[in-house]
Amino acid sequence: TPGKKLDVICAEWTEESEKYIGKLTREAIELAGDWPVSRGDVVAIKPNSVISFTDFWKMWGYSPALSKDPLKLQCQTTDPRIVREICIMAHESGARRIVIGEASNAGHALAGLQGYGYMHMIEDLGSQGIHVEIIDFDDPGTSPHVWVKSKGLCNDEYAIPRLIAYEADVLINVPQPKMHTVAGITISMKLCTVGLMPAPVYGTFKLAAPHLNYIEWSTDINTIRKKHGKGTMLVEVTGKLDVKSQ
Repeated sequence: TPGKKLDVICAEWTEESEKYIGKLTREAIELAGDWPVSRGDVVAIKPNSVISFTDFWKMWGYSPALSKDPLKLQCQTTDPRIVREICIMAHESGARRIVIGEASNAGHALAGLQGYGYMHMIEDLGSQGIHVEIIDFDDPGTSPHVWVKSKGLCNDEYAIPRLIAYEADVLINVPQPKMHTVAGITISMKLCTVGLMPAPVYGTFKLAAPHLNYIEWSTDINTIRKKHGKGTMLVEVTGKLDVKSQ
């Protein structure tokens, strides 16, 4: 945008920024190729919210001054304006159901998504005739989990949201690239490894999950086949990798 710094337009949520970030999102998807949504699909969208805004800063000891810096906040989480554009694209493609789902690292996922602007975003889309659901994968009432078989490189089976295992035709993973102490870097495959683990099974920080065997664990999760084992692998949409069953 001529005459305006990039950090300003990204940090301030304005109509101008929605259009700008929406344009970048569509360009990125076009460059990636293979837009996966078809008419009648159930589309699950998985952002990265990490943890609710208040709990994040309390838990990790950040100062109040830092917690008010929108740029530092945005580097941790998936910008909802990106997810907004993906919801619009899914609607344009004829999706019959669009669901944003998240299982936060700790705390309450819906509180985190609300703090980052997701609730406002889906209300705005609703006013335009685009219905989007938002669910907490950690809430067994609205998002029951199921046990699914894996390749068995780490565990033979895992609990993941029923929406992901049985209901979704398409999983669109919207990660936020950043460094990580165990994985080295957080991108798409890690987001669906840790981010699909329901807290009622794996606990806060997903401590009951096999973090020390991350490579095997991530491969297990991202090669699970959806739709009762008859659908595509998570990785075929999540990471755009051709991982064949052995």
